[in-house]
Amino acid sequence: MKKILLTFIIFSIYQYNGFAQGVSDYRTYHLEGRDKIGQGDFEGAIASYDASIKKMPYYPAVYLDRADAKSAIKDYQGAILDYSHVIEKQDFNYKAFRGRGIVYYQMQQFQKAKQDFEACLKLSPEDKEAKKYLAFINEELALQAQQAQMERSKYEAQQRAWQERREYEQRVIRNVIVWGVLVPTVIWRVCIGRPHYYYHYHYSYSR
Repeated sequence: MKKILLTFIIFSIYQYNGFAQGVSDYRTYHLEGRDKIGQGDFEGAIASYDASIKKMPYYPAVYLDRADAKSAIKDYQGAILDYSHVIEKQDFNYKAFRGRGIVYYQMQQFQKAKQDFEACLKLSPEDKEAKKYLAFINEELALQAQQAQMERSKYEAQQRAWQERREYEQRVIRNVIVWGVLVPTVIWRVCIGRPHYYYHYHYSYSR
C-alpha cells in the first residue's frame, strides 16, 4: 500500500512539473511572439504563437494575438478561425469581435462586419475603432442601397420602354393586316365581285 501511495505521489509531482514546464514554455513562446509583432515580423510571431498553442492549447489570449498577426498578413480565413475560437470560449471578449469585424470589413462582407462591430460596442460602448468602422460600413451600405435603387429604376425604365416598343410593333402589325389584307379584300369584293353578280343578274333578266 505504501509503495502504491509513493508511486502515486511521485507520478503527481512529475505531472505537475510537466504542467508547470508547459505553462512556462507557453508564456515564453507567447511573449516571444509579441516581441516579434513589435518588430513587424508577423510570420515569425505566428510561428511563436503556434509553438505556444502546442504547449498549452487552452488559453484564448494567444489565439487572439495569432488572429491579429494573421490579419496583418491578410490570412483572413485563418484570422476568422482564431477570432471565432476566442469568441466561442469568451463571448465577452470585445477585442475578438472587433478584430473579426475588421477582417470581414477588409473582405467587403459588410453585414457580417456590422454585426461584429455592434456586438463589440455592446460590450465596450466607447471603443473608438469599432465606432469608426461601423460609421464606414453604414455609409457603404447606404451607398449600396442607393445604387441598388438606381439599378432597379433603370431596369424598370428599360422594361417600360421594351413594353411600349412591343405594343407599338403590335399596333403596326395590326395596321398592316388591316390596311394591307382586310381592306383590299373588302374593296375587291365590293368593286370586283359586285359587277360580276350584276352582269349575271342582268343577263338572266334580259332572257
